[in-house]
Amino acid sequence: MAEVIPFKAWRYNTKQVEIEKVVAPPYDVISVEEQEALYQRHDCNIIRVELSKENGTVNKYEAAAHQWSRWIQERMIQQDQTAGYYLYETVFRDLDGEKEHRRLVLFGLIKLEPFETKVVLPHEKTHAGPKADRLELLRATHTNFSPIFGLYDDETQTVQKIYQTLQSKTPLYRMALPDGEIHQIWHVTNEADLQSVADMFDSKTILIADGHHRYETALYYSRHEGKTGSTAAYALVGFAEYHDPGLLIYPIHRLIKHLSHYDHASLQKYIETFFTVEKADEKTLQNISKGCLQGSFGWFDKTGAYLLKMKNLAAAKAHMPAGKPAVWYDLSVSQLSFLIWPHAGIHEKNIEKHVEYKRSLQDTLAAVKEGAVNASFVMPPISITDMKAICMAGELMPQKSTYFYPKLGSGFLMHQHE
Repeated sequence: MAEVIPFKAWRYNTKQVEIEKVVAPPYDVISVEEQEALYQRHDCNIIRVELSKENGTVNKYEAAAHQWSRWIQERMIQQDQTAGYYLYETVFRDLDGEKEHRRLVLFGLIKLEPFETKVVLPHEKTHAGPKADRLELLRATHTNFSPIFGLYDDETQTVQKIYQTLQSKTPLYRMALPDGEIHQIWHVTNEADLQSVADMFDSKTILIADGHHRYETALYYSRHEGKTGSTAAYALVGFAEYHDPGLLIYPIHRLIKHLSHYDHASLQKYIETFFTVEKADEKTLQNISKGCLQGSFGWFDKTGAYLLKMKNLAAAKAHMPAGKPAVWYDLSVSQLSFLIWPHAGIHEKNIEKHVEYKRSLQDTLAAVKEGAVNASFVMPPISITDMKAICMAGELMPQKSTYFYPKLGSGFLMHQHE
């Protein structure tokens, strides 16, 4: 099954730069304002290559390649001399600030395989635009700056056992942030540990949690443009175990906009074909977002908040794609996408124009109150169990169904093709 190998990471030289000044969130969750703040944080912040800017006569991808090469020449970036896996521990609080969590992620290189082989499984659809952008960056730099986030089963607790032996050792990085987050990375080089990890993955199927565009881009590049025998056949992945208590999944809410024909009364009449519609309040919407009201989702527009509950799933399934696993039909995102979107005039070709996504419930509701959108639909979180069942059945969920937290940052470890 999955071939996961150790590697010699390229990483920042901590004798020259403080790691907290040069790492960044994943490129695809950064706003324009956040990008500019990261640019100002340090001249060598990783965002300067992940989201580079045009520089005179060169385009942004060539500018990224020049920047990356200069950092290597100046020894700001160095390559480890010993191949290994890397164990990454994050201590953090959940987004509500209510509880402290700890998550373990193992970094390695995965042999890129088409999804048809079922060695690596996606969980959501991708779009062409982001893949084209990442392909141009990969062509220019031959480097993975951001890891793909993968999930796996580890019944033998192989990685946890290695972690126990490393806790007393000095990490490569230790970054403590003002909000209390702690990030630590250890280099795993013991031969017995390397073998046990490789053997463990040899029987596993990997589920992509985040980074679908990066995986598909790397796969395309390896098949069509990578040099035979090079590590372009592999991609950088951070692996978390399905049952890690620090593996948190939040919902992503849907906002509809630019619908000149939007009318609450007519939409409610249609929605009542499939759902009960109960008047609610913002507290109810908060409970939905926290997963306290599974089996229902929220609707919010200028007339107020509403709780939607499925009346008769068997009848509703006649209006949804056939042949899906039972759990897929239970998902609020599936019901919304295939029962409500078509009536609202939203389909695959115009969804990017009419649907916006937000993780924050507060921002979701504020957009409605400010008149920036027609309405919003508040989603419950999807469990890792349901997500796994759908993917193992070979199905996909609608785009942006899950928000894994915290995201794997860019700039801690990089993989350059050799």
